Amino acid sequence: MCRRLTVLMVLAGLVTLLTDGVARAHRLDADSSVKLVQKVRIESYFSDDSRPRGAKIQVFRADESEPFVDDHLDNEGAFEFFADAEPLRVVIQAGEGHVKELRIAPAVVDASSPPAPIEHKTQFPIIESFLGLSFLLALSAFILSLRNARRLRDRRRESRELRP
Repeated sequence: MCRRLTVLMVLAGLVTLLTDGVARAHRLDADSSVKLVQKVRIESYFSDDSRPRGAKIQVFRADESEPFVDDHLDNEGAFEFFADAEPLRVVIQAGEGHVKELRIAPAVVDASSPPAPIEHKTQFPIIESFLGLSFLLALSAFILSLRNARRLRDRRRESRELRP
């Protein structure tokens, strides 16, 4: 019985070592990604330097027909927003047929491409593996020492009973 228990413990230890999964408890990893954006300021004015207060402004990406910004100019005839560094098309409608369309080139070349995938740097936890292996070997040695102590005790009893 004791021998079977020892064999089972050794087999359980080997199965634990050979399993494919990596166990980590309460480990936190983080990565970051940066996408370039541009702050865009639009200022609109008439030829007599008056401002089209409250004029409607729509901002489109170069390849889209629906605006991603649909707002109004402030009292100074200006509007600020953030957008990806990509070509934009701006349409300002000041009423009475006054329409102005602007094309805005990105401030940084190739910034409109999506950021590269984040490379997660995972390493094999070699120190933790050695610690786990050491623990399993120490546990096996402890179990073997208990077994050997019991066997020695049993042999001493048997030798006492055999002596006349």
